[in-house]
Amino acid sequence: MMLPANDHHTIETIMNILLIRFGIIAAVVVVIAIALFALALWLRRRGMLSNASRRVAPLARKAAEYRSRSRSGRSDLVSSGLATLATALESTNTRHTDDKNGSR
Repeated sequence: MMLPANDHHTIETIMNILLIRFGIIAAVVVVIAIALFALALWLRRRGMLSNASRRVAPLARKAAEYRSRSRSGRSDLVSSGLATLATALESTNTRHTDDKNGSR
């Protein structure tokens, strides 16, 4: 669709719609991040964070593998983020288990 070059109102309207869309997406991402942080704090205060991370790590690993397979071998930001999260959770669980057993 070609826009007329002289119609600045149409271009301004399109830019406003794109800016509003970006703002909504950014707000949703911020709300999700705050909710996950609050959940992690709540789990930590109740002493269930290590148990939850032990259960979430395999799920994140499987989700990353599924996403990378469904994308025809292409790597994307979400699957690499999930893989990084799974690796971090697994290393945290290993470190926490070693600390409980008395070995460092």
